[in-house]
Amino acid sequence: MDLNFPIFNGRTIITLNQFLTNPTGKGSSMMAKREEVRKNLEKRYSNILKKTGGKLNYTVYIDGDSYFFYFKIPSETFDNLLYDVVLEFLPENKKMSKFQTLEDYSINFFSNSPHMTFTYTYVLKENKITVPFCESMFKYSKTALKQKPKVTNPIRIFGFEKTCYYAALYIDRNKLTVKSEIEKNATRIDKNTRVNLINQIKTQDQKLAEYNALKKKISDEKKKAKVKNLNKKNVSNYNKAVADRKKRKAKSGFKSMFDKKKK
Repeated sequence: MDLNFPIFNGRTIITLNQFLTNPTGKGSSMMAKREEVRKNLEKRYSNILKKTGGKLNYTVYIDGDSYFFYFKIPSETFDNLLYDVVLEFLPENKKMSKFQTLEDYSINFFSNSPHMTFTYTYVLKENKITVPFCESMFKYSKTALKQKPKVTNPIRIFGFEKTCYYAALYIDRNKLTVKSEIEKNATRIDKNTRVNLINQIKTQDQKLAEYNALKKKISDEKKKAKVKNLNKKNVSNYNKAVADRKKRKAKSGFKSMFDKKKK
């Protein structure tokens, strides 16, 4: 299913503003609660920034006319989990490549968050908005690229994938679309930097395994804590029952053979 965006050379064109305001495309009826979703994401984005001191970890790479933003986006669920996000900004023609900002550039997307993997990876492939080097280096899940998301996204729209949204929002709010500014700290892609970048990015399958391992660890810890608390409660209840029984016996004046003093 094609997204309701312009098509150029068979490829869907999504700009930064379009992704941040309406990633499903013009005239879509699927996002009736779009503003509600955006407000929720912006609130969660603010919560992430509070944890990170107001900054997100990112690097900009330039390869020809393309600009790659590589982010490490913190998980909202697990403290020690970071998702690799790559947003590639590229011009659709030589005239656009002379523009002073990236605002009209189209974007390709990569994230190894489970949400992207299971819900949107197939849509990215279908609309030719995957990041080429991430696809050629097998960073996307091979299964997710081939299998339609019949359960998670049956009509195959593109939506507010949160890790990419946080990265895009950070770019927008920090005015990182101005070429003259971002080029001051950008890294030009060469053989070594390309290899280094590729090695840093984990595949969607690797990140999913990492996510599941952390999820299992926390689940196991909760089960152990529950059993421990239950045992403490049982011991406490037993001790209370014994103490109550002694009080009742003392009150009634009853003494067992073990309570009688030895002569």
